[in-house]
Amino acid sequence: MTYTELKKKMEEDLASGAFRSMNSYSVSDSGGSRTISYRSFTEYKEIYTFVCEKAALESGQKPFVGRMRGGTN
Repeated sequence: MTYTELKKKMEEDLASGAFRSMNSYSVSDSGGSRTISYRSFTEYKEIYTFVCEKAALESGQKPFVGRMRGGTN
């Protein structure tokens, strides 16, 4: 499963609630395969953010980077 496929799967699992009964996902890329595990919803969100960034890179898009609005008064 690629990161793009994993992103879609994680979104489906989140919508259905299936993520509660799972605790890991497997993903393959040019570097080989790996298993991504989580123990809490907080970790799930962190993993989802990571997977979204990797999926964006796979599709040739720049990943979203939050920016702070800074300035001087």
